[in-house]
Amino acid sequence: MATVAVLQQTEVGAGYILARKAQGFEAAGAESCSVTAPAPALTTKDHVYIGPMFKNSDGTRYLYSEGYAFRTEELAARFVALRSSAPYQRCKEKQDDEAQRQRTPANYVKLAEVSFSDPTGHIPAIYREVAGGPNSAGKKVEAAVYDRFTFQHGRVVVVLSIDTSVSGTRSRSIEARTLATLRSFDKALDSRLAGA
Repeated sequence: MATVAVLQQTEVGAGYILARKAQGFEAAGAESCSVTAPAPALTTKDHVYIGPMFKNSDGTRYLYSEGYAFRTEELAARFVALRSSAPYQRCKEKQDDEAQRQRTPANYVKLAEVSFSDPTGHIPAIYREVAGGPNSAGKKVEAAVYDRFTFQHGRVVVVLSIDTSVSGTRSRSIEARTLATLRSFDKALDSRLAGA
C-alpha cells in the first residue's frame, strides 16, 4: 500500500521533471524522530517507502513524499499525532539545522509558524521550517521554505514535502500552486488506495 501511495508525476503538473527516482523501503533508523521522540510511533524495525522527487525547470521548487502503511487506522492516527507534537517538531528542527550547518556553518534551519486551512480534509498535520543564512551584507535572510504535509487515509499515511526557494516576500502564486498540488495529490491518493 505504501508503494502506491507516494507522489507521482501526474500530480505535480506540467513544468516538473524527475529529480530522483524512488529509493524504495528504508528502515526508520535509530536516529529517526519518530523513534526517539516521547511516546514514539515507530520502532527501528519499521520501514518507510521513499518515493520519487520532482523539481521545476529552474530548480527552485522540489516535491517528494514518503509512504507508511500501518496495521490499523489507530496506529496511523498515533503517528500523525506524533508528527503534530512539539517534541517531534523540535527534534526535526535540531536534526535539520545540524545537517545544514555541517554543509554550510553560517546557515540555519528553524521552525516557523504556518497558517493553513486543509483543502482536502485529509491533512491533520503540517509543520514548516525556514532555511537561511547571511546575505552579502552579513544580514540573516530566509532562502527557502520547507513545508511538511501529513496526509492520512485510513491506515495509510503519506508525508508530502514541498521545498521552495524564496526571495523577499512569499508569492501568492506559490501558495496557490501548493493548494492545487495538495488537492490533486489527495484525489489521486483516494483513487489509488481504492484500487489497491
